[in-house]
Amino acid sequence: MNNQITLDKCVFKSDTLAEEFNNNGFVLAGNIGKALLSKVKKVYDELHSFPINNIGVFHTLYSTDLTYRSKLNNALNTILKPTYDGLFTNYKVTANLVIVKFLHQHSAFGIHQDTTGLDERKFVPINVWIPLQDTAIDNGCLCLVPKSQKFAFPYRGTSFKGQFDEISAEIIPYLLPIKMKAGDILVFDNRMLHYSPPNTHKNPRIVVMSGIFHQEAEIITCFKKDNQSPIELYKQNDDYLLTYKGFKTEPPKADSGIKIKELNINNPVSDRIEFQTIVNKHKLDRFDAFSNLNKSKYELQKQKFIIRLIDKLKSF
Repeated sequence: MNNQITLDKCVFKSDTLAEEFNNNGFVLAGNIGKALLSKVKKVYDELHSFPINNIGVFHTLYSTDLTYRSKLNNALNTILKPTYDGLFTNYKVTANLVIVKFLHQHSAFGIHQDTTGLDERKFVPINVWIPLQDTAIDNGCLCLVPKSQKFAFPYRGTSFKGQFDEISAEIIPYLLPIKMKAGDILVFDNRMLHYSPPNTHKNPRIVVMSGIFHQEAEIITCFKKDNQSPIELYKQNDDYLLTYKGFKTEPPKADSGIKIKELNINNPVSDRIEFQTIVNKHKLDRFDAFSNLNKSKYELQKQKFIIRLIDKLKSF
């Protein structure tokens, strides 16, 4: 499966960033700066309040308050648009969201790929991830499997099992934690295998995330009634991420969009043998970041990986 970005549908202005993104599935694209960071924090403070004993994770999509979603999206769009205009061309923002991790063991996000959001035969789905404080493993930084966008099944949905749901233990050694400073801009392909560990700090870990699509891409979701049924594709309105209320409680249903196609194909579920074949084929780096016995090996692999990134980005 070749999931390479097509040059005519690429939204990056910089060829260097596009190449790095295409090769590894992510790229660090600078920092929004202290002034904009301060404005984003102000928006967060004005629109968010949580119970003192809040646990786990808050995600904007979990809220059924559509007025809040709209206010947050519009406020963040005003602040971040100049930055995004500098990075992207022929693009649109599907939504500006906030994800908050509180101090709790249940604040982890398990290893997953994001659900399908567009026609991946033509376009590439992009997330921009901007933390409002420094992030590392101990407060729940984002961890990615580099190159994993290249072997993603293009039809993913919350109503059926994911390609790698049954082999999390085999994937963990290949996760690269992305340590970031407040305001850093991480752009990643949402087809990538990714994970974030629990926040072990008393302070919440707060992130702004924006969905970036090519301006011609329609929002597409996948649904499957049961294991024997075909995969159904639905076209959604452009404001889907700001208006659909069922993200936390149920998968998108037929009445949330217009049915455009049925695919009589089975969604693949990989086992450990198949995953090892993938590892060998794509020459995935092993980081062992979550093994106390292999911290030195992780640091060495991480340094080598970052050196390769820096070498490629020197011209940017």
